[in-house]
Formats: sequence, C-alpha cells, structure tokens
Amino acid sequence: MPAVTQRLTEKKNILPEDIFSYNNDLFYECIKQAYGNDIAELFSFQAIRNAGLLLDTSCEDILLVLQQESDDIDALKKMCCFEVAGNKYQVKLGVKLTINNLIQSLKLKQEQKQIKKRKRYSNQGLASNTNSVTPLNQAQTQDTLTPLESTLSSSLTTNISFIQSTSTPMQRKLDELGHTADIEERIDRRWVIHNDAERACLEQGIDYFLAINKSSINTYTCVLSCKCHARFKLPRFGKENNLVHGEISSSNQSKTLHSVATSSGIESQQVKKAAHTTTSKRIRPQSDRHGVIKKRVQNLTPNTMDILQLTELTDDMMNSSHDDFNDFIETALNNDLYDLFRLQSVRDMSSLSSITVDELTAVLSYDIVELSSIKRILGFVSTDGKFHLRIGFRVTLQRLISLIKSKTNSYDNLIQQFALLLFILGGRNCYEFLRLNLPAALPHISNVELLMRNNEQRILECEFRFQLIKEYYQSNNCNYVLSSEDATRCISRIDYVAQSNIFIGFSSYLVN
Repeated sequence: MPAVTQRLTEKKNILPEDIFSYNNDLFYECIKQAYGNDIAELFSFQAIRNAGLLLDTSCEDILLVLQQESDDIDALKKMCCFEVAGNKYQVKLGVKLTINNLIQSLKLKQEQKQIKKRKRYSNQGLASNTNSVTPLNQAQTQDTLTPLESTLSSSLTTNISFIQSTSTPMQRKLDELGHTADIEERIDRRWVIHNDAERACLEQGIDYFLAINKSSINTYTCVLSCKCHARFKLPRFGKENNLVHGEISSSNQSKTLHSVATSSGIESQQVKKAAHTTTSKRIRPQSDRHGVIKKRVQNLTPNTMDILQLTELTDDMMNSSHDDFNDFIETALNNDLYDLFRLQSVRDMSSLSSITVDELTAVLSYDIVELSSIKRILGFVSTDGKFHLRIGFRVTLQRLISLIKSKTNSYDNLIQQFALLLFILGGRNCYEFLRLNLPAALPHISNVELLMRNNEQRILECEFRFQLIKEYYQSNNCNYVLSSEDATRCISRIDYVAQSNIFIGFSSYLVN
C-alpha cells in the first residue's frame, strides 16, 4: 500500500525537475501555473522566493499572516479566505490542502534527488574503476578525446591557492562533490529544457560518466564522457565566479554540456517519434503546461547565491567585515535584507553570533518615517501598530544566524590542522592525554579521525603516486623526499652482525 501511495504522489507531482533553481518571478510563475494565482500571491506576500524556503516552514506558519488585521492583506484575504460573521475570515480548505501538498511534494523531490546523487557517486566509483583497467589501445580506439577551446583546455587544472587570491570568500567551492553535483545539475537542466521525453533527467554512470581527480594541493581535473564515447576535458567549474556576474556557465562549457545532453538523448528522441500515439498526446498538455517556464529558464541567469544551500560558512566568510561582509549579504541573501543590515550598521559577520532575528528587526517596530519604505518591503503593520516580518525573510535570517552560531561553536581550521598533526606524530594515547588535560582546547578524537577520512588522501598498497608527491613538494619548494616502507609481510626478522656492524634482513635498495 505505501508503494501505491508513493506512485500516486509522484504522478500528481507536476513540479519541474529543477524547481529548486527557480527564484523570484520564475518561481511565482511556476506556482501560479501549477497551483493557482492565490497560492502564488500568498507566497509573494510572504517573501517565499524559492522552494528551499518552503522546506523550512509549515502551512500553519504561512497562513498565520491571514489572522492579522491590516489593509495590506485585505485583497489577499479575499482570495484565500471566506468572510464570516463579525468581520472575520476563515481560510479555505483547498488553500490548506494545496500548500500541504506542495510542501510534501518538495520534500519528496528533495529526497529523490539526494538518493539519485548517492547512486551517482557510487556509480561514479564503479565507472572510474572500470575505466582504470581498460587497456590503453582500446581506450584510444573507442574514445575520441575532444578538446574544448584553447582558453578552456589551458585551465584543466586550477590551483586553489590562485582561486583564493582572486575570488571573494563567498565565491569558493570547497570540495569536488560540489563540482560533480554542479555538472550533473546543469546537464539535467539542459536536458529538461531541450527535451520533452518522459525521462526526467540523464543518469550519471549510464548515459554519461564523470571522472574527477584531486591532488593534495586541491587541483581538480575532470573528464566528461558520453554514450557515444566522446570525451571532454573540463576545468574546475568557476560557478562561484559567475554568481555575482549572473552567468550560469561559460559559453564553451555550455556547448559541451549541450552536446552531451544532445548525444545522450538521441535514443530517447527516436523512441518518442516512434511512439507518437494517443498516450503521448495525453502527456503533451502536461509538458506544455510548463512551456512558458522552460522558455524563461533558457534565459535565466541567477545572480544570487542561496543561503539555504550552504551547509557551512568558511573561515573567510566568518572573518569578513565592511565591504566583504556587505558583498556576502548582498550576494547570499538579497538587496532588501542588505538594506536592513546597512540600516542597523552591522559591519562584520562574527557580531551576528550573539543576536536573534527579533533583535535584528526590532528597529522596524518603531514609528519612524524614514523606515516606512523598508517596512513595506520586509513586512507589514497590522491595525494594532505591530510590525510583522514576512516569513520568507525570517527563515532566511534564521538560516544565516544558525550557520554563524554553528561555526563559532566549531574549532578553527588551524587548530584542526594542529590536532591532526599531533595525532599523527604523537599517536592516539598522546593525543588523548593532552586533550584530557587541556579541556576544550582540542577536538575529540573521533572528530580527528573523521577529519583524516575526509582528507581523501588514503595510502593504498602497491599504488605509487609520484606525480602527486611531485606536485605537493613543488608547491612547498622542496626537492628531497624521505620515504619509508612497511615490509613486515616479507621480512620475518632482522639480525645484527656485530663483527661487521651491519643489519641483515632488510629488503634490497631501489635502483632508479
């Protein structure tokens, strides 16, 4: 029975696959076409500008605004409520059911997206292992390496230190998972735009393959392969550089992703032409329902970074102040909230760790003529004179403050590196002894072990990574390497000969 219910829910889910990338007018247009003008106007009034905000709120919180008495919401009440005796309003049942259904559909879509990503990462590992054992002559005959433009191929490996010196803190990618997820998301988005097939998106590991290599100095190299055995080399995508300028991708990389989506969709296009029956005609109105949205997605260039997609603030973000802080607020939030921070003279990020949303917006409760414009944007004033902040802005501010507070409760990056070095050189017992005698000075030993696992520099037997060692020591300007070998499996014992003052039993020297 639960499986049947899930299939019915998926069938009724008429939201686009890339709904989480819609913002502002595009999001409202999608909600208007799918659920009605009343729901779209309610979300617009509550400053719910994207689907991510709906995941952090509830139907009751959204409809709470309709209980207030204000001239600003009279038109909204007439759309979403019944007027009963005593000049009171009762919310329509359909409005409640629609909002609850929308929130459940978004949660289901997010869960499916996470499951799909986990499968992609597992398939990526299998695909990389399969490609690694492919003979060289076979790879050369089957796979045709297609270089991109010279400007793109010249930057196949991007140094993190160079990015840090030329980009602002909020424009940085921290791991290769974000790089992989971004490529997959943009391939899926281009597939949805240019194809009306029943398949929602392409499958990584089936329709195309991604192979990403990372060195110890955070240098990335990505190879994108499609079903036709054509391969494309991609640099580490500069999405963070394009966020401020409002560009989804560079022209060269967009052409690459378009060619992959096109070549992977040849089979689906042929099947769709062959199966152009009554069933396909019944499906057509559902795709045409979002025809306007798809055309607008084609020209969409998001110019903001969603704060709801951030899981952690970097150290540079936490230490930002003045111009850097203003740039982050304007980029990660929006201009309306940026005006609020400027009005309150908040100049640095760390100062937000000791305040709440109510304290930040307390100035809007005063009757000041200069604040009338920003009060109309961020909220509304009820008949009793109280100011009410729109729930979309409240959720956004709560998310920012929670990220800041969680960051202040964690250890600094330098302390984590020192703890990792102490654990490696001193051992487990030494580290635990120092941690117990220095309360709260060092992270727990389980966190140090987790930090080592996340470093992604595991040493595997019989795997020699000389190029990785060369890159690392070139970055540190070092020409000598001292290495050791664990030969306990092949050396049973070591004998010392006192007459000749030598040890017997070691393995032979490596002759280069």
